[in-house]
Amino acid sequence: MNKEQLFDELERIERDVVHGERRLAEQEDLLVSLNNQNDLAQVQSVLEDLLLRQEELQQERLRILSLLQP
Repeated sequence: MNKEQLFDELERIERDVVHGERRLAEQEDLLVSLNNQNDLAQVQSVLEDLLLRQEELQQERLRILSLLQP
């Protein structure tokens, strides 16, 4: 991958990270406001999936940044 492709990929991942952070905040807010245990378990499951994906995105971002280092 050349530098231009890496920068394009980094830009895409940066957008995904920001979007993921927004979704995580929304899910955390929803967790706080729920009273029903069944709903809470489902939201917690979604939140765990989002946290995993966010971590993967952040690792990919770090990988690309390391490739761009001289």
